[in-house]
Amino acid sequence: MTTREGGSQPKEYIAIYLGDRVRNVSGVWMATTLGCTECHDHKFDPFTSRDFYSLGAYFADLEETPVGPQKYKPLPTAAQQAEVDESKKQLPALEAVLNTQTPALDEALAKWEAAQVKWTVLEPSAAASSNGTGLAIRDDRSILASGELPDVDTYTVTFKGVPTGTRVFRIEALPDDSLPKKGPGRAGNGNFVITEVIVKAGDQIVPLQNATASFEQTLANENNPYKKWTAGSAIDGDAKGASFGWAVLPKVGVAQRLVFEASEALESGV
Repeated sequence: MTTREGGSQPKEYIAIYLGDRVRNVSGVWMATTLGCTECHDHKFDPFTSRDFYSLGAYFADLEETPVGPQKYKPLPTAAQQAEVDESKKQLPALEAVLNTQTPALDEALAKWEAAQVKWTVLEPSAAASSNGTGLAIRDDRSILASGELPDVDTYTVTFKGVPTGTRVFRIEALPDDSLPKKGPGRAGNGNFVITEVIVKAGDQIVPLQNATASFEQTLANENNPYKKWTAGSAIDGDAKGASFGWAVLPKVGVAQRLVFEASEALESGV
């Protein structure tokens, strides 16, 4: 028996295991209960507290770790051990097959690598805030917010050279030393809320779907109709209110990602 519960005390759990074993042994093998004698004797009870702890002492020499992971010693039958030994004999030949690189494997690997999604970092041509926040386009094509810190703001970012056929988008919220707790948000706790993402191709709004995120906040969700701050609520057209969106507390200070799809591949720039 063991536990991995945080804050557990070894001596406390040794006592818990002792009582549990005595009660179960007496109930299963003696058809009686010794639980009442754990703390004191009873006038008409044939068993005493001494009996309880004498039986408990039977288990005292068990080699076990009361708190934390415990090593278990396998006890196979003779037939089971024979099967284990036979399997071990076959392992070297099987491992040799797995570790052998062949032209067929090389070809399959090349096809698999070619099929993987290759992200293109879009180049912003302009970034503007509706409430005076400074948005600086950096050399690595990221955008850093600074200056004014309104409760609500709208960022409008224009990109150039968006490849035709683009279907999937990823917004990366990046940490930075200039932000509280390294961000990626500008709130004092490093958090942010993206309430809505709108993608336009020319003047046409592009329908979005299938949003996912690297992490979704579940804290402070009492009034949230989604019961957490989900990726999906950032592309729902504010169907359940403009105050709800994607957030990441307590996973701040690290990069977070929001991924979503356009309902159809783009034919022109965004």
